[in-house]
Amino acid sequence: MRGATVTEMLDLEAWVAWIRSLDTGWLFLLILLFVVAVVVLWSSGLKSDKTRESKYD
Repeated sequence: MRGATVTEMLDLEAWVAWIRSLDTGWLFLLILLFVVAVVVLWSSGLKSDKTRESKYD
């Protein structure tokens, strides 16, 4: 999407077509990246909650 305008970048149909054109292996890796990021953020949030509780006990 080199040289695309803002409206072209926000075009949902173009993004769906691009995702459908990906190989299933690449699609799996792309989804895995976001899953790992969510798990890391979630676990760091749990750790900070536990340290906050232990300081005030």
